Amino acid sequence: MRRGQLQTLEPVIIVIVLTVLLLAGGAYFLRASQDDESRRAASVSARDDLALLERLSSLPELACSGPASANRMCVDLAKAEAFAGIIAGDETLRVAYFPILGATNLTLRVLDIDEGSSRAMALYDASRNGTRTRATRTYVTVLDPATGDVRFGMLEIRRSIG
Repeated sequence: MRRGQLQTLEPVIIVIVLTVLLLAGGAYFLRASQDDESRRAASVSARDDLALLERLSSLPELACSGPASANRMCVDLAKAEAFAGIIAGDETLRVAYFPILGATNLTLRVLDIDEGSSRAMALYDASRNGTRTRATRTYVTVLDPATGDVRFGMLEIRRSIG
């Protein structure tokens, strides 16, 4: 090419390069703002899940009785077993708890440190099958009223997303 032809192509090349740079910058900004928004939504959802878990452990149907359990998240094992059995067998009760617990799957996992084992108990299941789920967990105290043993436990909520 001749020098004159190159000089006439310079503005076109500069416009193309600037356009590519602007598009790349715009794509980066768009991606960053979407990530920020999804992180914020996840944070709000996790806060809601933890609030639900606290409400769940304070329900009279599950909460420990007595002054020893005041101001802490404590689940009575006998009440939890009875609650799980009744809810699993009665669709009307599951519908009655739906406004409080929503479309979730709630599980209590009781950890036995001495034996190195754990036992999972499904407390409530109204999740939709075939959808993606997000899990939130919190640790609670589990009181076995029959023996007086206090164990570690974990309440897990699985909420359908999308």
